[in-house]
Amino acid sequence: MSSSPPDDGWTGYAPLGASVDACSFCREPRTPERQLMAAGDGSVAICEECVSRFAGFFARRADRHDSDQ
Repeated sequence: MSSSPPDDGWTGYAPLGASVDACSFCREPRTPERQLMAAGDGSVAICEECVSRFAGFFARRADRHDSDQ
């Protein structure tokens, strides 16, 4: 039985030949140390550092929301 990845818009790591050569958020260029993850048709990408920043932001936001209830 094979399982396919969820259809959430993320295509995984952007291949080296992708048209996106920098993070769409911080604009830092792709390097061997800074890999990018492509979204949708591959015209948008995000680096692992920005993923971590966004995850922290949304975790803090969720904590504030939970404490307000």
